[in-house]
Amino acid sequence: MLSALALAVAVSFAAPPRPAFEGRPLTVRLPSEVPGPEILARWELIQGWKDSPGFRVSYRFYVDPARSALYRVTQYRVTPETEKVLWNAQPGSGAPLECYELLPEGWRRLDPASERYRAEMAMAVRIYYVHRTLMMDRLEP
Repeated sequence: MLSALALAVAVSFAAPPRPAFEGRPLTVRLPSEVPGPEILARWELIQGWKDSPGFRVSYRFYVDPARSALYRVTQYRVTPETEKVLWNAQPGSGAPLECYELLPEGWRRLDPASERYRAEMAMAVRIYYVHRTLMMDRLEP
């Protein structure tokens, strides 16, 4: 049991190779409301990608060491859509996640009451499921 857990932890830290479909990496410059690179550098980074017919995604999850097992920042791009960032600014408060979309002119915040915001929350759940499935597949012999 312990060795399986150790393997799971090791696998979660291993960065997969850059996906063949991705023409550009996820941006380093995140919305100003999100912690900056000097803070995120101290947080756990989980990243991955999946390329399958009809669904291509690359993602990064950042885990604040003060809140283990909670993705405080989720960054992803589902090709061919725009890049998105979810920011859990107030964990445990019941406040909605902040959701941003990267446009040519910069980051735009989506209104939590909008249909687009709800669609992105559903997409995030799908990406978390994809990540979990990929990690489970790596653990199987």
